[in-house]
Amino acid sequence: MGLRSYFIVSVSLLVPTLTYVFYEADKVGFRKEITASMVLCVFGFLGTVLAIPRMTHLFVKADIFGFDINKRGTPGGEIKIPESLGLISATMYLVCLCFLHLVHEQPVLYTAALSSVTLMTLLGFADDMLDLKWRYKLFLPLIACLPLLVNYTGSTSVMIPRPLRDYVGLNLVNIGYLYHLYMALMSIFCTNAINIYAGGHCLRKKSDRKKPTTLLNHATEPDRRLCQCH
Repeated sequence: MGLRSYFIVSVSLLVPTLTYVFYEADKVGFRKEITASMVLCVFGFLGTVLAIPRMTHLFVKADIFGFDINKRGTPGGEIKIPESLGLISATMYLVCLCFLHLVHEQPVLYTAALSSVTLMTLLGFADDMLDLKWRYKLFLPLIACLPLLVNYTGSTSVMIPRPLRDYVGLNLVNIGYLYHLYMALMSIFCTNAINIYAGGHCLRKKSDRKKPTTLLNHATEPDRRLCQCH
């Protein structure tokens, strides 16, 4: 499938998705936030696409590069490939979050999100520089998610599986601080799972398509699901 085909498919999926998102945002009063997010997404994408080609030589100059081991012994295997370019996209993402902070009504949560993204960016860059062993890098996401965990003020209830509801007599159960432990463990699992997927480009691409879809569904449906449980 060529680039043009990908563009057509993306637009055909994006239009109904945006229509649904704006429809749901109108009902809950989040249209301003959603509009700002869309504008900042375009800004962040264009900024990243323009910045990466113009800054790759700086990473090579600083000896932050590697070689394609699959092309060893060929001319392509001698080309220096800059590493840690995620630092550019992470910086652009932080800039977008800072501007989004201006239109959001819960600045504490966005400050916590900024802190977590900044921490993860610094820890990821440190990992690239120090080449940490897996027994150390396994817990880096836990350190990065601490600002979000300590500032989390949302629900700590979980749904009881349908087959067990008749025996328990409840649809929801509040597990308190165990929910924070669950979120901490989930951050460790998800981050390292994606990192492992990076070894296979096809899997990485598929996961990058599924993640935003899953987040979109989670963001637009949770209130409705919880209402149905009471």
